[in-house]
Amino acid sequence: MENIESYLKLGFSEAKEDEKNFIQQLKNPEYIKKYVASSLLGVNERLSWYYLFVEKDLVKAKQCFYLYGKVNLYKKQFEDDFNHESPMGMNPSVIYTLLSDSNNLFNAFVNSTYKNESYYLKRGSLSIVIQHILNNKDEKAFSLLDTFFKKHKQYDFKESDGEILKAILENDKGKIEELLHFLLLPRNHKKTNGIYPLRRDLLSFPALGYAKLAWLRGIEIEIDHPLIPKELLPLQPNKEYTNSYDFLTI
Repeated sequence: MENIESYLKLGFSEAKEDEKNFIQQLKNPEYIKKYVASSLLGVNERLSWYYLFVEKDLVKAKQCFYLYGKVNLYKKQFEDDFNHESPMGMNPSVIYTLLSDSNNLFNAFVNSTYKNESYYLKRGSLSIVIQHILNNKDEKAFSLLDTFFKKHKQYDFKESDGEILKAILENDKGKIEELLHFLLLPRNHKKTNGIYPLRRDLLSFPALGYAKLAWLRGIEIEIDHPLIPKELLPLQPNKEYTNSYDFLTI
């Protein structure tokens, strides 16, 4: 995409204005809170891109990642299901939670419960595997991975998603890097990011999430790719994170 910086600046201005409007809507009992909160996810995503790629300010970017994760946990209390984005693995909510480097948010994420948890456990949900890995519950993670491989229906990246999490559990740096390069192939990046304008030119999901999870487990994988910003991989938490939305303090 040409002139990405101009799009990021425009997105920043629009996101700041949208943020004000959504905060006002949350004060109105007639609005459905989970949908308004969902809109704040997009706000913080756009703001984080601006801070990361234009201002080069990691502290501000991580604050936005933190708010993304906190808002996502907040809105789940209004949902009938665990994860409407995808129970398969690395989705944006998980990735931005990991990128925040906030121990407080990590703990909230790994200890969160699901209204329909038994269903996802039976399917071998990779989202729950990721929780176990982040929480160093390796035995549970391996067991759920076995369920995933045995019972889950085939999808385009079933093998790579399952195998890269297994490699992280086994501390297999070479295998992790091999699978990341596979996910970053242009045809695979297009499949997983093609429908997301701008993001697909900045970051590669889910590869970035898997790379970050590896680093959080102490596996300093080496990946040289423009869609995996190296500065996001080491654990470098902000000195302070702010719950700047009133509803997050309740």
